[in-house]
Amino acid sequence: MALKDWQQHYSSGLRACDEGKFQEALGHFNKAISRAPDRWEGYYARAWVQGKIAEVPKSEIEADILKAMELGGSYASDAAALMGEHKFAEEKYAEAFSYFLQSFGRCSTPAATERRMVEALSRALSSVEQDRPSPQQIQVCQDLKKTLYSRALPSIMQTALEAEILATEARIHQALGDPKAAQSVLQRVASIVPNHPALFDLSTDNSEPSQGPPATSNEPNFESIGGHGQEGTFQFEMIRLFEQYFGTGDLDTMRQRASMMRDDPLRLILMSGPSGCGKTYIVRAFAGEYRKRYKQQLQIVDVRLNEVFNRYVGESERALTRLFDQARRGQPSILFIDEIDALGGARDNSQDWKSAQTSHFLQEIDRIREHQAFVLIIGCTNRIWEVELALLRRFDRIISVEMPTTEVRREIFLTKIAELPETMRPLDADVERLARESHGLTAGDIANVMRRAKDALPVVGVDQAVPRITAHQVENALKEYGKPMHVREWVRRAAEGLRKAKFDDLADDLIAKYQPYTGVSIAALQEGVNPATPIPIPLNAWEERPVYDFSFFELFRRPPQ
Repeated sequence: MALKDWQQHYSSGLRACDEGKFQEALGHFNKAISRAPDRWEGYYARAWVQGKIAEVPKSEIEADILKAMELGGSYASDAAALMGEHKFAEEKYAEAFSYFLQSFGRCSTPAATERRMVEALSRALSSVEQDRPSPQQIQVCQDLKKTLYSRALPSIMQTALEAEILATEARIHQALGDPKAAQSVLQRVASIVPNHPALFDLSTDNSEPSQGPPATSNEPNFESIGGHGQEGTFQFEMIRLFEQYFGTGDLDTMRQRASMMRDDPLRLILMSGPSGCGKTYIVRAFAGEYRKRYKQQLQIVDVRLNEVFNRYVGESERALTRLFDQARRGQPSILFIDEIDALGGARDNSQDWKSAQTSHFLQEIDRIREHQAFVLIIGCTNRIWEVELALLRRFDRIISVEMPTTEVRREIFLTKIAELPETMRPLDADVERLARESHGLTAGDIANVMRRAKDALPVVGVDQAVPRITAHQVENALKEYGKPMHVREWVRRAAEGLRKAKFDDLADDLIAKYQPYTGVSIAALQEGVNPATPIPIPLNAWEERPVYDFSFFELFRRPPQ
């Protein structure tokens, strides 16, 4: 009976919220809690609705959120995200980062939580750098690193965030007059993010490094890219771009050729595609190929999370101008902007600071063009529909990053096997079969498959020979991992974004490229109907996760259990 009463009051509270009757909703949630004080949903619901009632003390709201987290555990990850929002509003950014980290990957949708988590860390680091340098700030950075590693994140993300914390720590050591400590921290940065801007900014003699960080043993080049020889692939297009732009390896020759052809030395390329298709990897391969051919460093200026999100909140113009100037001083160079939709998002209906951020970005592109600088600006996005149209039209080329075909997947498997130590390579692996059975997987997915195969090996001591991976282990790893990407909704929205920018041909090309993986034809997409033809992957595998906007009704429309 108590459970039935709880469900009744809880549902009535949700309806009252939907109608904006927050006082009425609060009464229902109070009764729901009295009927079932051991259920976390009631406390979270009350905390959310109390946030809409101005006279409720923050301490009471946060007490409810903490109670929800205590009772719900990992199921109450939305409560952790809400607590992160409260701490963010109070400008307690380190605490906000910790709560967003707790909710990462578990709350209703991780995308918004991820972005908010990054912004919280960025603001925390910005606050540290703006204060007077002290040993306590070093401790703050170390505490943030402990917080970061208290939760398992995707390795690429964890590495990127660690690099930002380390970069701030190095700046503090430098400001305290301890260049040796700063260089020690920077060595760690160089080992995990070889082209991080801090490596150029914090050189002890304040001069521009001529060669940049040393090459790493696993630095990719074009030979390590599966599908680099397959015409029609985005890899082939990007490698051809490298040959056209950096083919001589000599800046003076590049200038002469541009003058002869009356060509603009600035190039803007946008790669658009879902995560894991190799967009970032191929930019790293540009640097490796350049070093391999010309024994010189190709400077890649990364517009990174902390360098952008953090400083755009406070000192956006100076931060972005510094990055563009760094690329101009190191020409020929690449200015690489991952998740360009976050930097150059649509200005319609956006917050004032975001609109100003996009406008300044467009101005910097015009400024570097006026300088006739040999800078290749490469942007990546998996949300092309959120990119400002004025920015989208500035790109010379928009390249749709396709899913790898069977032949390309075969090459990727061969490449990943060749990267293993010779004594570990599976000798009997049926690469043709692996390529066929990995339909719907990206290059990043295949790399993870091979990593899982390695993880299946028995642990041996450092003085013992590492056992060889078997074909059976690779096939098992593929079966365990074999989850396709969620791209059906992505294709629809990306095509709509391209059509809005008057790139109809690109939209048709994108749909055609992904048709084997989504079953969506151009006609079906335009008519808004489901395709009738079967596809090799079940339809429910392509369902897109809902967008998490910290909205109470969207999170709690599901019926109470």
